Amino acid sequence: MPFAHLKTGRFHYEVFGDKQLPAVLLIMGLGMPAAGWPRSFISMLLEKSLRVITVDNRDAGLSEHFSHLKTSMSVPAAIGRTLLRLPVQAPYLLEDMALDLVQLLDELKLQRAHVVGASMGGMIGQTLASIRPSRVASLTSVMSASGNPRTGLGKLRAIYSILMHSGDLSTEDGREKHLERVLITRTFQRHKHSF
Repeated sequence: MPFAHLKTGRFHYEVFGDKQLPAVLLIMGLGMPAAGWPRSFISMLLEKSLRVITVDNRDAGLSEHFSHLKTSMSVPAAIGRTLLRLPVQAPYLLEDMALDLVQLLDELKLQRAHVVGASMGGMIGQTLASIRPSRVASLTSVMSASGNPRTGLGKLRAIYSILMHSGDLSTEDGREKHLERVLITRTFQRHKHSF
């Protein structure tokens, strides 16, 4: 298993495909490991002659967990305060997570990559494109937001669906079931009258 020992910590990542091909960096959402990206999606990108890089964010998957950075607030409480437009004290920011990815690109000797982020990963990708635009060839932000409460943060049911999971996210089966419930079931329920 490859790990990058960056200035900010130890990060687990995987690379799929030929290193001569254009790179796509996949950034997963809050608390989800990079292994949550469906293998069928990665295979589809590989078939399009792309090199795919997945990485576990801070405090996710096999990357370093920043437990030494104390916070007195749970994630649901922080989201609740954000929805109420109240201040939230965080041990690190999206900018810090985006700079982790800049360091990873440096470690992999990549000047730039296409960036795809899901949920909070989309917010990290947007931040990366904002603070280091020369490192982002293109940005695809999936089921994400800008983080500005005035532009909307998503429906409470969708946020609840992402945060509350009954399975074990440390196992492949648990991650697949969680993703199926969040992505497939919710999408079908939302659009069932369109079919």
